[in-house]
Amino acid sequence: MNKIPLGSRVRCVLSGLTGIAATETLQINGNIRYDVQPKSEDGKSMPEAWVIDMQSLEVVDAGISERATAPRTHTFNTGDKVVDQVTGHEGIVTELITFLNGCVFANVVPRKSGNALLTDAAPGGSMLPVERLKYVGKGLTIPATDKPTGGPSARAVRI
Repeated sequence: MNKIPLGSRVRCVLSGLTGIAATETLQINGNIRYDVQPKSEDGKSMPEAWVIDMQSLEVVDAGISERATAPRTHTFNTGDKVVDQVTGHEGIVTELITFLNGCVFANVVPRKSGNALLTDAAPGGSMLPVERLKYVGKGLTIPATDKPTGGPSARAVRI
């Protein structure tokens, strides 16, 4: 499945929600999600964006993709061990987030010991611009699969 150009007008085939693909998130499990920003109903308020798996989206038209800025270049992959050169925060890249304006951020989760990503009082992760990061080494490898990834909406009620 091909990635969706940021700025494209997309529609969720499950809900019918239509909006602009404003952000692309590559997750460590291989799933790709987009923040879909619906249009304001009254032109005065900003509706909340929805996070939708790529498999549930279809491109309606080019939208504002011609206004999108090319993503900043970087060499990071999910699973890489990196260090923030400003704070010294070290961890594993669990997500790479690309914005419509070309900014690219990495969610960096500290790894305490063993194979556990989060233990004890470790913070949940920090979203850092890739320009601040330095590659330390391969940190975590998730086996490739040909099966689709994804999951329920973050807004789904769970009991």
